[in-house]
Amino acid sequence: QLPRTGIHVSDLLRCLRKTYFDRTNQVPPSEALQLTFLRGRVLHALLQLNTPPIPKEVDGIIGTKDEMLLLLGMMVVEYKTTMQSFNSPPSEHWIQQLMAYCHMDNELSGYLVSLHLVGDYKNRMPMLRVWELMFTVSEIEDNWSMLQSRKALLLQGLGAMSPPDVAYKLGDWECKECVYLDRC
Repeated sequence: QLPRTGIHVSDLLRCLRKTYFDRTNQVPPSEALQLTFLRGRVLHALLQLNTPPIPKEVDGIIGTKDEMLLLLGMMVVEYKTTMQSFNSPPSEHWIQQLMAYCHMDNELSGYLVSLHLVGDYKNRMPMLRVWELMFTVSEIEDNWSMLQSRKALLLQGLGAMSPPDVAYKLGDWECKECVYLDRC
């Protein structure tokens, strides 16, 4: 995988220290992680109905939403593949990512589509779930402000050649298999 340029929504929604290390002295992802990314890319390609994802930059943050659907109007669509149970609610960072894309396209709602590879853990068959999420202007603005704050912390760390003091990780699980654990 080639290194990306610019600061992406997903860079700001994961551990900022990990994003910093990826930019300054990257350790290649494990084979298992590469296969997980490949699985997601393949499944996204199968689910997408229209054009391939197109990056868009707003306020120096790049967002690459998966799709825009024309239903009653333009709707932002974000696809996810997961090993989580079909009965699980959408992850907070999925919602934050969808809100960021809604901000970028001046929308107040969008679709989150998740393919649960092990279903509800009972029958272990893949199941597809679709959420239509509606946000207030305030929720979208607060989410965008949070991303801008994280961007400022990341840029400050990159400028000083020192990782950000605050990780802003998605959860403790993010540290468990992190290739940068020894540096952090």
